[in-house]
Amino acid sequence: MSSEIFAILGVVVLVGGAAALIISAHRTEKRRRAEYVALAERRGWAHEFQPSRGGQPSAVHFTDPASGASLVVTRKITRKSGSGSTTKGGSTVASLREPRLQGGLAVYTPPLDPKLAQAASSMLGVFDNSVARFFIGRMLGEEFGDHLGQLTEQPVPAGLPLSILATVDPGPFIDAAPIARALAASGDEKAMVMVGTQGTRLRLGRAMNEAADIERLFDTALTLQSELGAAALSSHRLSN
Repeated sequence: MSSEIFAILGVVVLVGGAAALIISAHRTEKRRRAEYVALAERRGWAHEFQPSRGGQPSAVHFTDPASGASLVVTRKITRKSGSGSTTKGGSTVASLREPRLQGGLAVYTPPLDPKLAQAASSMLGVFDNSVARFFIGRMLGEEFGDHLGQLTEQPVPAGLPLSILATVDPGPFIDAAPIARALAASGDEKAMVMVGTQGTRLRLGRAMNEAADIERLFDTALTLQSELGAAALSSHRLSN
């Protein structure tokens, strides 16, 4: 009898613990959504929460009407398959209309080991096929997939903590210094900045869930846009 009682108590404890976790997660999500709304109202940004449906992860969208910049947080999602489950990592991407690199793509990352950067160029060439372009395009954007196999290691301006993979040397068109500052400010070793025909994107390979972190990254992206624009204007004046 005592063993049965202990078994029942064990089940009660497990169920109670699971219920507590669910309630805590619900409260956290409710708080976060309220903070998203407050952030958008305070900054004058448009905001939309897209719930998870049809096997797609939930996402949080912010847009700054004044600059046209936007930020999307794509949450993690766990899918069950048979007896196991797989979790797809989230991401946070800030998109800027300018600058653009017409007809090409440049990818800036925190410093890579020289051998690793060279290996990355080679591996991107190996994966230059329709299947790889599709899947990598889904993860990093169609533009990245379109230029897969064309990205090669490019020279980095002296003193900047960067690695650059691009279809052409972006140096004459893009000032790398503001990009280096933005990557450092992001606080993410896996962050990257991509400049292509569709504009500029600052991407983190994780979902930022807290409103304060989202605002900080969005401000970093807006500063990047302003500094790159100022550098382009200065360069144009000098050339004239």
